[in-house]
Formats: sequence, C-alpha cells, structure tokens
Amino acid sequence: MKTKEELDMLKAEVDTLNKKLAALDEDELAQVTGGMSEIDEAVLNGTVFGHLFNAGQSAQKTGNTKLITAATELMTKCKNREYLQIVNTINELLPRGLYDSSDNDAYESLKKAKETIERSGILKA
Repeated sequence: MKTKEELDMLKAEVDTLNKKLAALDEDELAQVTGGMSEIDEAVLNGTVFGHLFNAGQSAQKTGNTKLITAATELMTKCKNREYLQIVNTINELLPRGLYDSSDNDAYESLKKAKETIERSGILKA
C-alpha cells in the first residue's frame, strides 16, 4: 500500500503530465499517441485514391464492368476514409495465386492501394 507522501507525489506527476499534454498542438499529440497528423492522413488518402482511380481507368480500357464498378465504390469509401472496408473489398477482388489477364494493371493498382493502407499503420490506430 502507498503512503500518503507517495500518493501525493504520484498525483503531482499526473498533474504535470496533464499540463504537458494540454500544451501539445495537434501534430505533436498525434505523434505522442501514435496517430497520424491531418497532413499525413491527407497524403495517405490522396495516394490510395490515386491507386484506386488508376485501377478504374485500367479496367475501363479492358471493359471489365465488375472492376469499374468496384473501383468506383472503393473511391467513395476512400473519400469517406473507410480504409478497413477498402482493404477487405480488395482482398475479395484480387485473384488467388498467379494470374495473367488483361486486367493485370487494374489488379496491380488495387494491390498498391491495399499495401499503402496497410503500411501506413492507420488500421492499427
């Protein structure tokens, strides 16, 4: 059991840390808590959106309506910052094992979008 003096010291430490946390700006707080700053998240979103857009453009060249529709829906999810749903959908869309089709470019763009999200760490936040 802690003595009154030890409890008072702990309380003083908590007060000091709370004051330090209150003094942090948004970017500093994001770094301390392991989150992303707004700028980092905006760059992530733009990069993922670009890969999804490229997937849609590649699918249009081959006329694959399933991939065109999926890419369009994924871009909407990206605008809404629904990263987990994007990764799950891409996992369902990607062929299993080796593949060689006219849609390789679209699949590669989808893989890049998924990998970008996963590497960012945003799913762990």
